[in-house]
Amino acid sequence: MTPIDWLIPGYGHFRHGFRRQAVKYAVFLGAWLSVIVLRPGRIGDIVAGSLDWIGADGVVALVVLAAWPILWMLAARRGLRKLLAPPELETLSQWQISSRLLGKNQRAMIGLQILGFAYTVALWCPILADYDPERLPTGFANKKASPFTTIYVVGHKEQGEIFCRDFFEDPEDASKIVLYMGEDAPQDEIVAAADLGEPKRGWEKNMPPNRVVEMAGHEIPFRSEFHILGTDDVGRDLFAELLYGSRISLTIGFVAMFIAVSIGSVVGVMAGYLGGFADVALMRFVDILLAFPRLLLLLLIYAAYAATKQEVSIFLIVAILGATGWMGISRLVRAQILSLREQDFTTAARALGLSKSRIMFRHLLPNATAPIIVDATLRVGNTILLEASLSFLGMGVQKPT
Repeated sequence: MTPIDWLIPGYGHFRHGFRRQAVKYAVFLGAWLSVIVLRPGRIGDIVAGSLDWIGADGVVALVVLAAWPILWMLAARRGLRKLLAPPELETLSQWQISSRLLGKNQRAMIGLQILGFAYTVALWCPILADYDPERLPTGFANKKASPFTTIYVVGHKEQGEIFCRDFFEDPEDASKIVLYMGEDAPQDEIVAAADLGEPKRGWEKNMPPNRVVEMAGHEIPFRSEFHILGTDDVGRDLFAELLYGSRISLTIGFVAMFIAVSIGSVVGVMAGYLGGFADVALMRFVDILLAFPRLLLLLLIYAAYAATKQEVSIFLIVAILGATGWMGISRLVRAQILSLREQDFTTAARALGLSKSRIMFRHLLPNATAPIIVDATLRVGNTILLEASLSFLGMGVQKPT
């Protein structure tokens, strides 16, 4: 294997005949290159710190952008070595065996890589989004714009920036400029041409006008803003909201899923292996929690915390979603452990004098990962939908977050 085989992710796989893997690396490398080629100006703005509305998330985006090719380079090198190396006899733990079986499942790995790419794109939102999702432009023209709409921003000597769908001379009075035309256009969208020009307090930082048009005998500076998905009812860019919102939603989904799976797996393996009073006590506690509708339970916890007059943070929402979603997976794990504890390898482990904790978490739990993985993948989407329901009720993450 030559250095160029792993310096260019996918090249070595293609050269040695592993073309399916080579296509995968080429797609992800091409996505990274497209960001570098198409967004150099925004990357430079983040590095220079010239955008006030981008803070620590811009640093995270740059770090992820810089680490992206390195991670894929290391992954390509490791994957190619495994494909070219002869099989070796080695002793593996149950966790290593389970992870290798998962790695050999092509559909599972493709899905995992797509999910990881979606989260990476969400972390790149300061680079990919043109506008601040919290920006509230003034004027009628920005509200409820349809997809692929171009909105013009003209300078007003006193008011600063004025947003409009289109602007042209009023045929009845050439000294006035019509900023928006239509049945629903308000009367105040007509301004005096003499008042348009370079604002006294300057344009929005790092967004200077890029064109000048002469109308009614006046030179009017303006720029255009393209909204690929349009704007919402208050004028915020929907594409920027989608990117920034996906970052929050995916983070909540993954972290809450991890909390729920961790708690449910521990409770399930303990109830299934220990049996007796421990099994009865744990499962009756699970039944009591399952008797409450989850949404109602979430609202009760939220209301109890809000009664203390403390601000409800995103971390609390994640903790609540995770702490109320582990009951189902605990029953799945328990059912799997009840079957596995009667297997010969469990009897051999007990005969060797291994501790109960070692048997449960080093031998039984790795063999119960199949239902855990299935439940975890479904739980991410369900958690995002549940968080959206809480937000709709005014108790979750609110716009423009």
